[in-house]
Amino acid sequence: MEQTRIVPTGGPRWGGLLLLSEKEPAWTNFRHWTRCVGWARAQSRTMASSMSLALKADQPAFKGVQRIARKRIDKALQILQKLTLAGDTLDDAAIHEARKRFKEIRGVLRVARRQLGRKVYRRENREFRDAGRPLSELRDSSVLIQLLDRLVLRSRDRFEPVAATGLRTELLQRRRDLQRRLLRADCVPSLIRCLEAAKRRAARWHARDPHWNALIAGLRQVYSEGRKAMRASASAASASNESLHEWRKRTKSLRYALELLQCLRPRRLKPLLKRAQELTNLLGDDHDLAVLRQLACAQVDTAAVPRARLLEQIDHRRSQLQRRARILGGKLFRERSQRFVSRVQGR
Repeated sequence: MEQTRIVPTGGPRWGGLLLLSEKEPAWTNFRHWTRCVGWARAQSRTMASSMSLALKADQPAFKGVQRIARKRIDKALQILQKLTLAGDTLDDAAIHEARKRFKEIRGVLRVARRQLGRKVYRRENREFRDAGRPLSELRDSSVLIQLLDRLVLRSRDRFEPVAATGLRTELLQRRRDLQRRLLRADCVPSLIRCLEAAKRRAARWHARDPHWNALIAGLRQVYSEGRKAMRASASAASASNESLHEWRKRTKSLRYALELLQCLRPRRLKPLLKRAQELTNLLGDDHDLAVLRQLACAQVDTAAVPRARLLEQIDHRRSQLQRRARILGGKLFRERSQRFVSRVQGR
């Protein structure tokens, strides 16, 4: 069976990587891989600057929330509509960007939950969560392949790449199967209909509390949830892959909240936002490695010694990521929520 080679694309793509050929393992060409990473980082910076979630200080708070939510819905619609023209393929870059828009919308909803009211918030959050789940599954299937490649390249002096060949083949097959299943289920047209309905609902949102103080209260709640999740993940009794993943989700919510409200105190919020972004990335990589480890352990046709070496490298990398996350999280979540919000407001 042929194996997929990852090569640099001719333009900006998600992760800077594209599965083009199935002739040789990705880790056989380190120069190609490093060039891809450079493109990925440049593309990430471009997207961050062009898709800011920030509210405008001269615009009513709730109107700004509606504007950003509808703008994100429009962007997701544009991406998905292009996918419908692609025929029988689902582009990784487009899937990743559409998924990010879903997560950003949910992040805005979480901060604005007091403005929206409990009933509207829960309904909209559920709708976007369920609609985005197929995109997350497909994204995860692609990211795990790239993650395995990076792990092999990072550890190629410690174990033979052949130890990961069987797992990589399995991941490729899972990705192909998932793509076929989503195409057969007409997933993209269904998502488009869901987003069009959501956009109509967003235009009719009514603010229970339209003022900025409601968003500040939302920031305090999001920060408090992130702090609790960090402490839960650090507890010897409750530390687990699930608790670390929960910490990551709550940190990502804080990241979106800080980006949304950065117009209040740009100089104060910019370093906090950068710290939240970095912590989210560390915890995200750790979660992906945890999933990769579970799949590696589930393989039945892998020799014991090569698999043990692969698991050893996964565990080593996870310990590094978690150590850095603990240090960074201790800095980001060192204050109580009320003190954090007061500092953000400049009090």
